[in-house]
Amino acid sequence: VESAKSQFNIICSNAKISSVAFMSDAFIGEFATIRASQIVRSTIMSSQTEKSLVLSGSDVRDAILQSGCSVDSASIVEASLMCSHSHVEKHGKLLRSILGPLSSVAEGEVSSSFVGPLVGFHHQAGLIACYWPSGRGNIGFGANVGSNHTGKAPDQELWAGEGVFFGLGCCIKYPCDLTHSPYSMVASGIVTLPQRVEFPFSLINGPQQLVNESISPAINSISPGWVLSNSLFTVYRNEYKFRARAEKFPGANIEYRTFRHSTVALMQTAKKRLENASTVMVDSSGKPIYTEKHVQGLGKNFLTEAARVSAISIYNFFIEFYALQGLWINIEALPRADIVDLIYCIRNVSSPLEVELGSYFDYSFAGISHEGSDETECFQWEHQKVILADMMAAKNDIDDELLLVEFLIQKLQNSAEKIPMMVEACKSRDDVRGRTIIHGYEEAHELASEVSVTLRVSQEMSLLRSNTESFLNNLKV
Repeated sequence: VESAKSQFNIICSNAKISSVAFMSDAFIGEFATIRASQIVRSTIMSSQTEKSLVLSGSDVRDAILQSGCSVDSASIVEASLMCSHSHVEKHGKLLRSILGPLSSVAEGEVSSSFVGPLVGFHHQAGLIACYWPSGRGNIGFGANVGSNHTGKAPDQELWAGEGVFFGLGCCIKYPCDLTHSPYSMVASGIVTLPQRVEFPFSLINGPQQLVNESISPAINSISPGWVLSNSLFTVYRNEYKFRARAEKFPGANIEYRTFRHSTVALMQTAKKRLENASTVMVDSSGKPIYTEKHVQGLGKNFLTEAARVSAISIYNFFIEFYALQGLWINIEALPRADIVDLIYCIRNVSSPLEVELGSYFDYSFAGISHEGSDETECFQWEHQKVILADMMAAKNDIDDELLLVEFLIQKLQNSAEKIPMMVEACKSRDDVRGRTIIHGYEEAHELASEVSVTLRVSQEMSLLRSNTESFLNNLKV
């Protein structure tokens, strides 16, 4: 670093610099705009199509900004890397950290963290010592995600999972590992103990009652798969949002799909653990309850029997839907003879496909997209075939390959019919609650059936049902 320092600034053509208080040892790329700010020992990359901005009293020191970045409104970026099209604004602070593509920090502070792509951080909150390469999550107002100091040393950390949502005013105590709980939510105001949680799409909420005297009141409740069963609208809204941004900035190379082999493999593991749960505890009504002692991966949370049964069902639904989508993609254009051969091969898949932790991180690391690559698509299809083989084995009363295809495609159609209803139902609960509380609520809010996300899901699933129906009709000819 010392050898790379310069005693002068380098300013490229078409850069705009005005009212700068101080600038030293800076590289300013072409078409960048620096106004009323300080730049010290920093590189501001920029181009005509991806212009970078540092504006309005901001301070950038010992930093690298890739093309398309902006620092605005008296914000501070120090000893950090901002990846393409990331933003720090409204007095935000980015200190000794990496901020991934299309992520933003506003009003709050990110310190000593690796934050991946598409993370929303728009309010006063804190994120410290967090390793979050897959990003795609959200930090709510007042969230304290940074209990890295034990009183002895500031040496603890959080490994956050893809798409995790930290609710308003929550407090996450370190160390904490949520890498195997992608797209989970920590409810507002919840204090979590140091833990490792391994259940995707979960809700961590406070205990609603004292369920058992042997369970500490500091232990929260967990509902695995809750985001899928009760907030599916959120899943599709985020995927559409990520897709739009990825398509707007293709150079960022962002993976936007939620249901892919890495997340589904985690659901498979979670489902198996729930099915094999042992219980030696009951709640006040005599129903089973589970802790980490009974189900690996629950962390410092307890699980009710109702939540366990619901989680198994919803995990199974989306595991099968993911596999059936893979089947449809691979047989849609095949002639009849090739379909028969493919189904025969799937039925005879001999060994389960193990998705190692390393594979999960290789696929999701820094949110890099591998969609369309031969290696990734082949791996995903192999994974889907193993799931399909299990589904076929459970339907052992059908020997004919074409009848089995018909059964599986009809199952896909049933799922495609249910999903729009699930999306609309979870959003409709907001309408019902809002109307009972706020006078004139419906005059200022779109109904669930009219929201763009609901309409888009309905259109996509309707098209899938139509195409698969045509396929089945042709298959019978």
